[in-house]
Amino acid sequence: MYKENVLVVDDSIFICNIVEKELNSDIINVLKANDGKSALEIVKRDRLSLILLDITLPDIDGYNVCKQIKENPLNSDIPVIFITSRENEESLIKAFSVGAIDYISKPFSSLELNARVQAHLENKRIKDALRQMNVELQKALAENIRLAYRDRLTGLYNRHFFLENIEKIVDEAKVDKKDLWLFMFDIDDFKEINDTYGHQHGDFVLANISTIINKHCSYSGIACRWGGEEFVAVIHSIEEDEIEKKIRDICYEINNYNFNYKDKYLRCSASAGISKYNFSLNIDENISLSDEAMYYKKRNGKNGYYIRKTDSKY
Repeated sequence: MYKENVLVVDDSIFICNIVEKELNSDIINVLKANDGKSALEIVKRDRLSLILLDITLPDIDGYNVCKQIKENPLNSDIPVIFITSRENEESLIKAFSVGAIDYISKPFSSLELNARVQAHLENKRIKDALRQMNVELQKALAENIRLAYRDRLTGLYNRHFFLENIEKIVDEAKVDKKDLWLFMFDIDDFKEINDTYGHQHGDFVLANISTIINKHCSYSGIACRWGGEEFVAVIHSIEEDEIEKKIRDICYEINNYNFNYKDKYLRCSASAGISKYNFSLNIDENISLSDEAMYYKKRNGKNGYYIRKTDSKY
């Protein structure tokens, strides 16, 4: 059974032993310190659920010990109860100002000690549970967002993400006065791959081609699965004379990749269309330009690319 560590800090060995005797149980383990320095070492070393802290200590007073504990984000959530013979208003105000959650007056009764300790331990359990629940909810939210914007098979961003973010990318490019390029990819004869080798092999091809495209495009843009065997990428921060090298490298790597799935090997290729983003046209019109360039390549040999110039005619 998990035991919660409770630290008692008092220069009186007698007081420490009383607290240990009263609180030690199947669920509570009492740790003891007789000065501030030793207490702070224990705080660094052990996972604590609560601290009982005397104000008067031989080296560092309890106020400063509490302040140092609360200033450290790793320990700031540990409840501190002052045990003190000082009951004047000034002392109590100072105790709460440095982060104490409660105080117990000396001499204290067994009933009061147990009642206050158990109450604050339960409060901490509830807070810890709520904090953990919040962490789990944040993880679940992040995962839901990831699933909403990511293609499950390839891990690339999906069409929904692309359409939600392209306007922002376009606006930034306008401000920075940088060119944008749209790449549209389609895997050649993909239906034949599925019919010949099966859909699992086809999924394997999709996943690996998406990795190749993302490797070449992600550092200077975003790559997305557009749908089926089609992919789209928007590229920025790259010079016009580098565009052809990039698309050539992508097509070459796809064409020379050995797709080995369950000891079945195949080669495949992709056709790509590239167009320079025209800021005078809307997003759909720009996508159509790269799509038309891609189908132009499909009709003229596949396995490669076609870069649409501004004045290109089909």
